[in-house]
Amino acid sequence: MTPGLPPLNTLVAFEAAARLHSFVKAARELHVTASAISHRIKLLEQHYNTRFFIRDKQSLSLTREGSVFLKAVLDALLILRSASICLKQDNQKTIRINVSTALANKWLAHRLDGYYREHDDARLEIRAVHHTALNELSDLRSGEVDLAIRYCRAGDWRSFKKIRLLSVRVFPVCNPGYKSRHRLKTPRDLARATLLRSPRDPWEPWFRSAGVKTPPVAAGTEFSDAGLLLSAAIGGQGVALARDVLVEEDVSVGRLVRLFKHSVSTDSAYYALHPSGSALRPEVKAFVEWLTSESSVKHER
Repeated sequence: MTPGLPPLNTLVAFEAAARLHSFVKAARELHVTASAISHRIKLLEQHYNTRFFIRDKQSLSLTREGSVFLKAVLDALLILRSASICLKQDNQKTIRINVSTALANKWLAHRLDGYYREHDDARLEIRAVHHTALNELSDLRSGEVDLAIRYCRAGDWRSFKKIRLLSVRVFPVCNPGYKSRHRLKTPRDLARATLLRSPRDPWEPWFRSAGVKTPPVAAGTEFSDAGLLLSAAIGGQGVALARDVLVEEDVSVGRLVRLFKHSVSTDSAYYALHPSGSALRPEVKAFVEWLTSESSVKHER
């Protein structure tokens, strides 16, 4: 953020609330909660140490300072929106994808040369997002990106159209040296290993399927990010229950070893999401078709 300026989302929230005379209506327009609007306005007022709104049960009105500030905000947003329109016109053929850092690093990035061989005039913009932002798809709703790729269940994200790309199976992996030190030969041997955990892929279903009636206590660190989970396993911190989609290269080059042949499918998969109210541009549709084709190749291996 530029020193001295508040976050842009607080200015957008302020403009919407002032125009609509309501935090609730502003929240609906911006696809956030009313409490989020209230929080952003509070941050803005704290930033300037000034009260911008007069609030009561029946109405929401601007203070004198709020009215003065609103004119400046409207001018600034008009300039930004005009610039955005120009940029979109200049880059209308650019395909923008919002995807997790783990899938971007472990699966997508390694395959893009194949896409460019088929579409040499294409332009891609990959927005790899950290796990803390995976539940925020405001850029997909607003049209800032064309697609989002998410690891989710079939019933999730009902407000978007979903195209199933990759089914997922999970199995234990670890650093080769870790396997030797802990003599991991059968699933029951995991009782003497540190189990690295993920809330999205719990260990219990795998143990049940492998016939281990009393799974070892999950004593290892829990990672909300799948990429960090695999990094910890590569670093010899324990055994991870890995998604086959993400671990292909690490296993093939020997950074990780698969401990047992047994694997289980998950109730989640990787989906391409896009807004339900509009058709995909031809170049975006072609990219989705390529993703689907690459996903089919994965299942044939």
